[in-house]
Amino acid sequence: MTIEDPTPKRYHYAAKVLAAHDGDTVTLELDLGLWIRRIEKLRLHGIDTPEVVGAGKAAGLKAKAALIRLLAGLVPTPVADAAAPLPSEIGGDLRDLDIECMVQTFKDAPDKFGRLLARIFVRRPAGDAPSGAEWICVNDELIALGYAKPWNGQGARP
Repeated sequence: MTIEDPTPKRYHYAAKVLAAHDGDTVTLELDLGLWIRRIEKLRLHGIDTPEVVGAGKAAGLKAKAALIRLLAGLVPTPVADAAAPLPSEIGGDLRDLDIECMVQTFKDAPDKFGRLLARIFVRRPAGDAPSGAEWICVNDELIALGYAKPWNGQGARP
């Protein structure tokens, strides 16, 4: 008889979204188990989005709005079709939305800015689950929609 591996996946946590800072940085409350919770600032692993300040501000705000929509279970439009986000779509504090997600961290040590690297998974919007896929990876969706570019954190940003 074959049984499923009983060991839990390391570095996978349930979490609650507290804030979005830009298109690739969020603050989450991680559930570490045994009633232990920790608030951490996380950078989305494997992607880079435009900054929300400076020359790329307009594109950065669109990326941030797309991130918030994905986290909230909404489907953002592809970047080519996206209008400028409304101020209400780019607010930083998301506590009132009570957004739950799953997080896979890649290191238990922060990057040079004090952030853990992570992939964030949210439940797919109701009625939008092809072939039974229940979860989507926010990181991958931001790339697919054109708001982010793949980046491994090495060398010049794309």
